[in-house]
Amino acid sequence: MINSLGFLGQKVNVVIDRPLGSKHPKHGFIYEVNYGYLPNTKSPDGEEQDVYVLGIEQMTMMIN
Repeated sequence: MINSLGFLGQKVNVVIDRPLGSKHPKHGFIYEVNYGYLPNTKSPDGEEQDVYVLGIEQMTMMIN
């Protein structure tokens, strides 16, 4: 895993796994922003670094 601090100020590709308007699977609240993570990083909780993508109301998703 790569420490995410090295990505500050850089352009990165993120995975949006909870798009704007989606419902949280356990707690039921609605996401008001695009929420996801930065692959191959490690945050202090041991998980991949969380990200919010602001200012984009519609996402184009590619499915392989």
